[in-house]
Amino acid sequence: MISNGPQSFSLHGLNTEDYLKAEALLSVEQKAALAARLAAIINASDANPDASEQWESILRLIIWNAEPSVVLAAAEAVAANPNSPRSLAWALANDDEEAAKVVLEASLVLADEDLVAIVQSCENAAKMTAIARRAAVSQDVSRTLAQHGNEDTVSALLKNVGADISDDAMDNILDRHGDLETIQAGVIDRAQVSDAIAKRLSSVLGPELAEKLASRHRSAVGQFPAKIPKNVVGLPDGLSDEERDRQIASMVAQRSITPQVLIGRIFQGHFDFVCRALAALSQTSADELSAKLRDAPARALAEVWKPAALPADWAPAAGIALASLVHIDQLYSKSDTELFRRNIVDRTVANIRTEKVTLGPDQRKFFRIM
Repeated sequence: MISNGPQSFSLHGLNTEDYLKAEALLSVEQKAALAARLAAIINASDANPDASEQWESILRLIIWNAEPSVVLAAAEAVAANPNSPRSLAWALANDDEEAAKVVLEASLVLADEDLVAIVQSCENAAKMTAIARRAAVSQDVSRTLAQHGNEDTVSALLKNVGADISDDAMDNILDRHGDLETIQAGVIDRAQVSDAIAKRLSSVLGPELAEKLASRHRSAVGQFPAKIPKNVVGLPDGLSDEERDRQIASMVAQRSITPQVLIGRIFQGHFDFVCRALAALSQTSADELSAKLRDAPARALAEVWKPAALPADWAPAAGIALASLVHIDQLYSKSDTELFRRNIVDRTVANIRTEKVTLGPDQRKFFRIM
């Protein structure tokens, strides 16, 4: 009866004595299968707890000093079972990393106080990151992750739309990791950022992320005017002419004005920045170039691209993007800035396909991301 493996067991009435008699005859695969079966059907809320108590005891025997594949099979079944005993989930959550991560990320039977205790005591970044990825993360758990988590854990928390992150937790994140661009971008990408956090963050951002912050949370940082002038191409970037020129001069000196940066600014609707940046790179008049780019964007950009010492293979796509901005500006309202920008991106991608522009690997990656 035993030689056929776990299928020969009758789960009804199965006890630890039965398992101990059979244990030596079971392969690793059979132990894993039995552990998964038991963990999937165990029910801590059953009116008759005797069977569940026996099954939990057997599970603990199976996974005690067992091969990693056996423990992982049990962990996956426990994580998927909303009726698993809390004590079993807790034991696996404090087990080896691979099994623990599965339970910590998905098990519904672990309470907030369990998760907080694990974060405070485990000193294991992978386990903390698994908690940060849970479908829902409360303020208490988020606060503890902000206090103890490393960059990877905090990044995962910020990316999690189901995480409730209070301002004090955000302050802690910025205190500990606020100089890292990945963390800055993660805060900016949150659906909601309070005025206080946005203003604090704006003081440490570089030009590109400052622009993104202003775009996504303009009410918080107050960089967008109530009305956008109709006679100006594109959208304002929230900078004075002096600030913009100083920013461009710094970027030219650092050689950081790349095709990706220019097209990204086009997609943000920042026509004036693109004109001034190209003028600075090619050492031409910004006003004259602006007029040419408004009248014949693709052709004028192609003419100035080589003098600006920019990679030739990016010129066709950049010209299409700039032409899309000018076209959208002429036909559509700028009252909804997000829709205006989305239209620029959509028209650019559509025209790249229509005109059958050949894109290299970096360009395909860039436009797929955008």
